[in-house]
Amino acid sequence: MADRLAKRPVTPAVAQIAIGYLESAREALPRLRDSGDSEGLHDFRVALRRLRSLLRSYWTYLSHGPSRKQMRRLRDLTRATNEARDLEVALAWLDHELPRLQGRRQQGGVRWRNHLNQQCQHAYRDLLEQLDEGFEQRTSALRKRLEQLANSNDKGPPFAAVSGDLLTAQSVLLGEQLHAISGAWDSATAHAARITGKRLRYLISPLKGLFPACRDAEQQLKRLQDLLGDLHDGHVRAEAIAARAAEVAAAAVWECSHRTALRSTSDSAAAVVPLLTTPATAMMGHPHKRPVAPDNETTLCDELGGLLAIADHNRERIEALWQQFQQLRREQGIAALLTQLDAAAAALNDGGGRRR
Repeated sequence: MADRLAKRPVTPAVAQIAIGYLESAREALPRLRDSGDSEGLHDFRVALRRLRSLLRSYWTYLSHGPSRKQMRRLRDLTRATNEARDLEVALAWLDHELPRLQGRRQQGGVRWRNHLNQQCQHAYRDLLEQLDEGFEQRTSALRKRLEQLANSNDKGPPFAAVSGDLLTAQSVLLGEQLHAISGAWDSATAHAARITGKRLRYLISPLKGLFPACRDAEQQLKRLQDLLGDLHDGHVRAEAIAARAAEVAAAAVWECSHRTALRSTSDSAAAVVPLLTTPATAMMGHPHKRPVAPDNETTLCDELGGLLAIADHNRERIEALWQQFQQLRREQGIAALLTQLDAAAAALNDGGGRRR
């Protein structure tokens, strides 16, 4: 089957693969409602991302393919899953890190975990509400068009050869992006390289069973993607931690500004200190109330302390990942990957009947 796909004209071949991805997303959809299925959302997202990446990569060969409206609907479905998945990843990491915290800092960290869990539940509800509007309805026109293309008598270039050309172009871009990453906190460049690497994997994946060079390249890309993916998760966490810390601190400042006539900077600092030790449950929901708290109740100070400790752990993780990436550079791992991608592109061109 893979051999026939390699030599099949590109348009019906792409449509055939796309239908498979759309079906995978449809099959994963009911699993999103199963609280015991931790991979349902992941599999749904992967199928949608593969589908969207495939159609975008081969867009110039799909002149009578999906409309821009259909592509926008697909984009919106994919983006609708982002928040829930990011929160799931953050919660999983936080569960691993909380035992490292001590005393009331751990209590503060638990409070943030509860906050993230509530956000995740809301994100899931929002996602399911969007999907309840009709996944089939949103994708039926796209499926119909893909089925028409899959059954067409298009006489374009072979799928494998076109894939080889796309692989060559994307490999050059990946090399430029990887060499441009300037440091552990260069999140934008690292994220761009991660996305390009993912697109390369999606290009290779349909034919990796037929060409050993593609299989080897896909395995190397997977290792790079895992590294850059962990780095990206660290950057997302850093933003979330900073946002929550600002929110907690703002609660104390709001209370201070509404309760105290401040005459100097020193007075401001002195007034904020007791507010930071006021129970977080009293401050966050009703900042105008300040009841006396039990000794075991988490305070704003506890939560800030927990957030700062978590931020330190996250920074350590990001710096360790950066060192791994630097080692990959020093050991010529990037050069080896790009060489393997060139070999995969050559194999695809030869397999598609085009000799280079």
